[in-house]
Amino acid sequence: MYNKEIKKCKFNDFSAKDSGISFSIFSIVFLALSFILSICATIILTIILKDQTQVIAAVSSDLCSVILTVIVQICFALTAFLIAKYSKVDFLKATKLTKKPDLKTTLICVAFSFGIVFALLPLSNLFMSLLEKIGYTSGAGIYANTVGKYVFYIFAVCALPAFCEEIMFRGVILQGLRKHGDVFAIFISAFLFSIFHQNPSQTIHQFLVGIIWGVLVVKTGSIWISMILHFLNNFIAITFDFILSMTGAIDVSNVVYWILFAVGAAVFIGCSVYFYFKYFKNKKQDEVVVDNNIEVESAGTGVSVSGKEFEVQNGAVREKISKKKFFAYAALGIAVSGIMWMLNLLIGMGVIVL
Repeated sequence: MYNKEIKKCKFNDFSAKDSGISFSIFSIVFLALSFILSICATIILTIILKDQTQVIAAVSSDLCSVILTVIVQICFALTAFLIAKYSKVDFLKATKLTKKPDLKTTLICVAFSFGIVFALLPLSNLFMSLLEKIGYTSGAGIYANTVGKYVFYIFAVCALPAFCEEIMFRGVILQGLRKHGDVFAIFISAFLFSIFHQNPSQTIHQFLVGIIWGVLVVKTGSIWISMILHFLNNFIAITFDFILSMTGAIDVSNVVYWILFAVGAAVFIGCSVYFYFKYFKNKKQDEVVVDNNIEVESAGTGVSVSGKEFEVQNGAVREKISKKKFFAYAALGIAVSGIMWMLNLLIGMGVIVL
């Protein structure tokens, strides 16, 4: 009877161990699934098309890449759920899915997304120009050149990653690291988010938005905030490229570019001020929000056995993991993502030809 009760006990959040192991698993799953699915697609298309040139073109196409992305993203969400189940964690509470933002905050997020995308353009372009100086050329992105593709990409490239990747990075990884401090959790989760995508040209943008999204999740106590921002970030990019492809334009003029930057920067500053006064300025309010977010720190108790520290929460017990141990658990994922990032950089520089 006692054992059955213990099995029912659940933690309200993820641990640093869950964060480290999760990142390693996510990185391996991403690499393995991409490889396996590419081989399967090649075999199937070879049987259907038979012409090797057409097969290579089909496998390399945007549509094939997006379909593979859909499958991989779904596997990510399932992996996060299984990790929660294995670690006896309340999935909904731990990922902050239970708290939904109010309408006003949601609308501010819509404006904030526009501000973030265009305000960060100069920094992203500066980093890209530095890469170009060492001979790097960014590969062709995913472009929706038809209405049908555009609608499908809104789901596959905008909605699905916004949910699945946020569950991974702001749900599992960030929340699991918060016992080591919110600043540490925000910056490390943002760093892992940026290298996980293995795209040198987008590294700075992904790192910066990872920080912004992480701060807002911590302060609001809701992962829906970062999901909305993530969706709109991708949606703006896809829509922008769709408009350019439909109008036949190659790129925007310098005048339009700086107008978008100016408007984006103004919106970014305005929304930042709003969030500052709502979640940062009032210390009392801030303390209440943080206490509500980290239920374990008020509800859990710590015990020490044979030099090891354990956390007791809701009748369940687990070891407290240090930063050093977190990095040990995440090392495989960091190595895999780092190697693939460097490989993509070398491919873009023409050092490696596939």
